[in-house]
Parts: sequence; C-alpha cells; structure tokens
Amino acid sequence: MTGRISPIEIPIWSVDELNYIASVGFDLLNYRIAESVAQRFANEAIGSPHLMQDFCRGICKRLDLQFSNEDRFFEPSSMHVEAVFKDVAETIGRPIFEKLAREIALTGRALAP
Repeated sequence: MTGRISPIEIPIWSVDELNYIASVGFDLLNYRIAESVAQRFANEAIGSPHLMQDFCRGICKRLDLQFSNEDRFFEPSSMHVEAVFKDVAETIGRPIFEKLAREIALTGRALAP
C-alpha cells in the first residue's frame, strides 16, 4: 500500500462547533445534556468531530438513552463520563490495531467482522 494513499489535512473543529454536535444530536432525541458535560466532551475531543460523536454515542449507549416523547434533561455522573472516555479509547486507534496484530500473530488471520 505504500505510495497509494495521500494524507490530507483537515482543520480541527472549535469547541463551539463540537458542542453543536451534542446540542443537535441530543435535541433530536428530545434530551438536553448538562452544559458542563457537553463542554467536557468537546474539550476532550481535541478538535475531532468523530471523537465528539463517539462520546455522545457512548453516553447514549451507557445510559440506554433512546428517543423520548417528552423533553428531558440529563447530567451523566463523572463515573459514566470517565467510562465513556475509556470505552472510546479502547475501540479506536492504536488499541484496535494492537488487538488485530495480536490476533494475526496467534492465528495467522484477522478477526472476523
């Protein structure tokens, strides 16, 4: 694959733009997340909309948030927020590549999808 790809630079998103992801996404589910938690997600996303989406999806999954027929406010505990960060860190980037490399080394083939 060497020489077959060309990296492109994508500018980082501002904290306000990242907060917009949480605002619109949770609004579509009829939830309002605590501003402090959305701000923490945006700060930890290091300018990446992908990470922000993963954090929002992670908290929905952890708290089993689904569409609500009425407007609801929620403020996840710091324990839940930290767990989301850990879950995301374990499923993206280097950890997943290391897991694949271990599987290939042990079995000679990659994990099945």
